[in-house]
Amino acid sequence: MPKVDLKWFLSLNVLFLAGAAFLISAAQSLPLILAGSALMGFAAGFALYAIVPIVLNQWFERPERYVSIATAVGGAGGIVFCPGITWAIGNLGWRGAYRLVGIIVLAVMLPIAFGIIRYSPNEYGLLPEPDKSRPQPGGEASQHPHAADSRPEAGEEAGGRGKPAFGRFCCFFLFFSAGAILSGMYGYIASAFWAKGFTDGQVGILTALYQSGTTLTQLLFGIVSARLGLKKALHLTLPLVAAASLGLLFVPSSLLLLTGIFSFLLGAGRAFGVIFPLVTRHVYGAARYTRVYSGFYAVFLIFTALSASLFGAVYTFARSYDGVYLMILGCTVLEIGLVQWIFRSV
Repeated sequence: MPKVDLKWFLSLNVLFLAGAAFLISAAQSLPLILAGSALMGFAAGFALYAIVPIVLNQWFERPERYVSIATAVGGAGGIVFCPGITWAIGNLGWRGAYRLVGIIVLAVMLPIAFGIIRYSPNEYGLLPEPDKSRPQPGGEASQHPHAADSRPEAGEEAGGRGKPAFGRFCCFFLFFSAGAILSGMYGYIASAFWAKGFTDGQVGILTALYQSGTTLTQLLFGIVSARLGLKKALHLTLPLVAAASLGLLFVPSSLLLLTGIFSFLLGAGRAFGVIFPLVTRHVYGAARYTRVYSGFYAVFLIFTALSASLFGAVYTFARSYDGVYLMILGCTVLEIGLVQWIFRSV
């Protein structure tokens, strides 16, 4: 990324995002709609979710809470934006709604990408915000219990005495792949509730609770990891997803309130937009983070796209979404085991 001017890179992604919306709005065949959807997904993924943690890593020595806030704000924007899109579809049709999305992207995101966001604070004549938990020159040592774990060079120093590089690569590949499947559930959560017999209004409420759980988890994860440590934050988050998948597997459709609680908890499975960059930075260090995270995030995008086919195959085989919930549970258990391995490797 340092070899590429960020404003041009982001602007190009924003143009692709708007172009994909206009392509879908004008499409007269299914292949064009699929092509536009794929272009929109990859443009949004790289322009928003991949770049934001990398840029924040340059601006802050300890970016945990800022990554979580940025990701949560994106989720909150989705909650606010969805009713507007629903109105646009009802009044303008789905083609008109996509055109409106394209116009909003060009009018709002393009000026910000080109004129405001910069890769490094040096471009504004500033320095990165220091980690206040680290000892400052001439000052007393920090009493923060996790200061040593969160310093930017911790992953690099530990990397020399950790597990072999190939084993760590395989572990991270599985970590990002399983996390992508957990995150991909957001595209099927409404169908799962419809399949249980909930009405359209109830499905809307349950889906909103799922998205709310995602936003709250994204916001709190970085804050908790900064205070209690990254490993403890993961130990608090992943069991919630496992409990939610078990709850949705067994709770009957007559218990709407309980289903809503489990739906809210299951939303934590989409918090990997915060988890992935923080874990990668912790293990590989700040200096290697940009290069390593970009590659692994590409794996995340690929498996997120593949999750649609995977969920469909599991649903077809099991003839219900119970199989999907079991797969979510299995991926969560795998993530818990991988977290143990990752933190032992450093």
